[in-house]
Amino acid sequence: MSGRLNRIWRRLRYGGLDYLLTAAASYCPGWLFGYRHSLLYTRPATSLGMEQEAERRVSVFDHNDVDRLSSLLDWSQEKVNRRFICEELCFGIVKSGRMISFKWARLEPTLLVGEQVYTRLDPGDSGFYLHTGNTVPEERRKGLSLLCSQKLYDRMARLGRTMQYSIVEHCNEAPRKMQEKLGAQIEGEVYYVGLFGLRLVYRRKWPELVSRFEIIGRDIPTDPAEADRLIKADCPQKQEDRVRDR
Repeated sequence: MSGRLNRIWRRLRYGGLDYLLTAAASYCPGWLFGYRHSLLYTRPATSLGMEQEAERRVSVFDHNDVDRLSSLLDWSQEKVNRRFICEELCFGIVKSGRMISFKWARLEPTLLVGEQVYTRLDPGDSGFYLHTGNTVPEERRKGLSLLCSQKLYDRMARLGRTMQYSIVEHCNEAPRKMQEKLGAQIEGEVYYVGLFGLRLVYRRKWPELVSRFEIIGRDIPTDPAEADRLIKADCPQKQEDRVRDR
C-alpha cells in the first residue's frame, strides 16, 4: 500500500493540478467530465545503434497480416482492420506465440481522437506518427521497446520519413523525461475539457495552427474508428512499389 501511495504522491508532485484533473476524469463517464493536457513532441528518428539485433528480433506487420496480428495481440479482426484504414505499420517482438512488445506508426494524416486532442496531425512526406506502444509487464526493462523503435526507424528511413511525431500527456513523467533525454522538441500543446457533453479544445501551440479555441461538435466522433473513416478521404491509395518495399 505504501508503494502505491508513494507513486501517487510522486505523480501529484510532478503533475500537480493536471494530475488531479486527469485522475478525476478517469473515474467519470465521458459525457460528464473529461480532461487531457497533451504535448506533441517531434524529433529526428536517428539510429539507436541496435540495428543488427532489431533486424533479427523485430517483425514488421502491415495490412496483409490482419489474421496473424489479431491472434498475436488478442484483438478482434475489426480492431486490427481499423488500424489500416489509414496507412499504418506495426513493429513487434513475438515470443511463444504472443506479442510481448510492439509499436504502431501511422504515415498518413490522422485526427487525434483517441488521444482526446481533437486536432488533425499531418506528418507530411518526411514524417510519421508513433503511437500505441506497449510491452507486457514481465518483459519490461529489457530494452524491447528500443528494439522496436530501431526497427521502426530503419523502415521509416527507407521510406524517406525521418521525423517522428508523438503525443505525451503533460502529467506523465516517465515518457516526458525520455523525450527530453532523446532531444525531442515540443511542437504542440493542447488542452481538452469535456463537461456535460460539451467538448472544448484549446490549442496553445500546434503545427499549421488553424484556430486556438474550438467547441467540438457532434460531427467529430469520440470513437477513433469513426474519426479514421472521416479522414480516410485524405489518405492516398497505397502505392504498389511502397508495399513491395516492405
